[in-house]
Amino acid sequence: MNEYEKHCVEVLAENAFWRFAASMPNTMWKYTKKIMMFLTKYDIVNYISLGIRGCNQFQLNDEYFKGLEGTGTYIEKFMQRLPQFENLLLENEDFKKFIKYMEKWETIPKYVLKEKKTIEINGKSKDLYQIIANKDFPSLTYDNVACLIKKGTSGGYVESEKNLDQNGKCWIDNFSSIIDSAYVTEDSIINTSTIQGNSLIKGTSLIKNSNICDNSIIDNSIFEETTIKNNAYITKSRIFRSTILNDVEIYNDSYIYASKIIGSIWVDHSSIIYSELKGNIKIKNKLIQK
Repeated sequence: MNEYEKHCVEVLAENAFWRFAASMPNTMWKYTKKIMMFLTKYDIVNYISLGIRGCNQFQLNDEYFKGLEGTGTYIEKFMQRLPQFENLLLENEDFKKFIKYMEKWETIPKYVLKEKKTIEINGKSKDLYQIIANKDFPSLTYDNVACLIKKGTSGGYVESEKNLDQNGKCWIDNFSSIIDSAYVTEDSIINTSTIQGNSLIKGTSLIKNSNICDNSIIDNSIFEETTIKNNAYITKSRIFRSTILNDVEIYNDSYIYASKIIGSIWVDHSSIIYSELKGNIKIKNKLIQK
């Protein structure tokens, strides 16, 4: 099985084990269901009906995946065992059709640019393009719930396609803007926020009511009502109602709430609540609460 075929298997696995029918294009669900039903014949997966229209899903067959308990998500386990049943898929006509469908579907741009519009950002006027969904595609809500962006849906504002990846599930709502050289990619969702400067938002980052500036890098993190400026690096953390300024690094499931963190501060696996910290501090495995 080549790399693109494996990529398509991973899409099938996400659709079957995490999404529901209404959160993906109809044709994508049609092939997902057919291929997974084929695998039920070999006791690789089980079909379950949740009793709600559009919410049918699949589960791994525990016996087939025995030995992988506690080793990851359904999707990760499915991919680990793929070498044992990949030939079944390669010989399946629906899987062959799904590959062709995906090749065509992925060549269609996710969004197109509408005419320019003058938008006020931080007190300054800027001419930006509004994005419009160019096809139905699976995405996420700010709450990390599977959803479908329908073709024709209006999104937020960008200076060019260099601001928002055409691949992945990333999306910005129509109250958000990405400007300058900022870039949003992978599965990140931007809600009522501005991303600017040379900022990079990647992974499954969920940003709401926030302002991300300068050279900030945000990876797999959740922000709400937060301002980030000047060379921040934040990964796998949650930050709410806070201000992060000047060479701050935050790692590993850290939690920041209603705090101000300023200047060369390094935070690892810690919680900072109702606090103000300044300058040249390393914090690891701690709770700081005012």
